[in-house]
Amino acid sequence: MSAPERRTRAREVFVGPRLHASVAPFRRVRSAVVLMVLSALFGLALAAALAAGIGFLVEALLHAVGPSS
Repeated sequence: MSAPERRTRAREVFVGPRLHASVAPFRRVRSAVVLMVLSALFGLALAAALAAGIGFLVEALLHAVGPSS
């Protein structure tokens, strides 16, 4: 076995400076509220789309199976 094969590769480790960014409590609360409101709006839109799809499917099945006049 040659010398380069026996040599273990050095592991690269990032040891750069750690920057401490202080964030005001008001900004943290505002960010949390914005995330909650956006999540709620997204959930409502998803629920409305799902309800409309299920309603359309139920109406189509009732039309297909229901009494023909």
